[in-house]
Amino acid sequence: MLRQGDPARVGVIPAIDDYPRASHLAADIGPADAGWAPFADLLSHFFVETVQRALRAPTPLLWHLPAGAASIVLFSGDEDSSTVAWNEDEMDYVAAAGARMNLYVIPTSTRSTRADVQRYTARHDVGPHPDLEAMRNRPAPELLKELERQIRIFQETFQAPARSLRTHCLIWAGYMEHVEALERLGVRMDSSYFCARLMRGREFAPYEAFGAAMPMRFCRPDGRLFQVFQQHLHLSDDLMFGNADYSYKLSPQQFKVILRRILSDSATRFHTPYAVIIHPENWALFSRPQGQEILRQAAQSGIPVWSFDQWLTFWEARDTWLFDDVSWDGASLQFTLAGSAPHDGLCFAIPTGHAGMSLDQVKVNGEATDWRQVVRYGKAVALVSLPPGKQTVSVRSTYGQYLRNACGSASGAV
Repeated sequence: MLRQGDPARVGVIPAIDDYPRASHLAADIGPADAGWAPFADLLSHFFVETVQRALRAPTPLLWHLPAGAASIVLFSGDEDSSTVAWNEDEMDYVAAAGARMNLYVIPTSTRSTRADVQRYTARHDVGPHPDLEAMRNRPAPELLKELERQIRIFQETFQAPARSLRTHCLIWAGYMEHVEALERLGVRMDSSYFCARLMRGREFAPYEAFGAAMPMRFCRPDGRLFQVFQQHLHLSDDLMFGNADYSYKLSPQQFKVILRRILSDSATRFHTPYAVIIHPENWALFSRPQGQEILRQAAQSGIPVWSFDQWLTFWEARDTWLFDDVSWDGASLQFTLAGSAPHDGLCFAIPTGHAGMSLDQVKVNGEATDWRQVVRYGKAVALVSLPPGKQTVSVRSTYGQYLRNACGSASGAV
């Protein structure tokens, strides 16, 4: 209920608004001071740590960010009424920064042709941006029918799969009926849930209302999971920097300071994604400085910038991997990892110290392997990349006496 909202709020629209948006499903959790922490995700992490303490052994985990990253920025732009030239202006800059983005196009009104989309996808990813605005006051079944129609138009017009999407104006139909429609059409990630009290309050903390950043499969009330990931959204340039009445009108100077805290928190405390929309039209008219600042600060902090489709591919691969045959004899941790979808960004984490001993060696498939010591959630762990192309990995990690070198690093760390 924290992440998906309360089903009792279906159809509840604030007096100031007339759109059935995903953000209006957010449960009322009281004062807004928790909005600077992804509290729904942290509750899940607390549960994991509770289990780890009960096991009384070093516990391996599959790291949830690519290549052991401390954080990640998910970059996108909703085309809306943008021109092809504006689309390419933003895309050129993002690509020059070594990043990738998603462009979401309204299938029934986009100015982009199939040839344009083919050119875009040489460097970036494109998905549908279904526009239900004209039907916002119609019953949910009619909204869902139009949602499906527009997704099919996108697939047929561009001869491309609709891997991920976001609805225009963040419109949402019903509760999980919306997700059922996406699943039927092969959509595997939705980012229509906006972590903000849009039209319900003026807080601009990144995790306000839903308190979530990590992707999660949508879930039916009876506990059955959908094959569709929910990726919360944390920044929309029109809300933060635009001139509309609902905008916070943050200047580039103000946002620079706010962003520094957001990315610092994400990389040093929460280890979560920060998902943003910078509309190409807005990029051209007013949000270019803030969009460039996101890319600049991410690069300075060593935070990768990915498209939503890239992120989805990583999570689809990660979801196929499971630990098996985990054993601990007091000095040696052994386990097997198996998955049907190899991915270059997958790695596992194990503690660098346990019960007064330090990690001495890691062998993967019988070969000694380098590992990288990092601090995650305030604890030292070793990150080990999975060998490329393998679907089964055997790991043996040995721990010895707790020794430190002159630099204070754990013996054996690379």
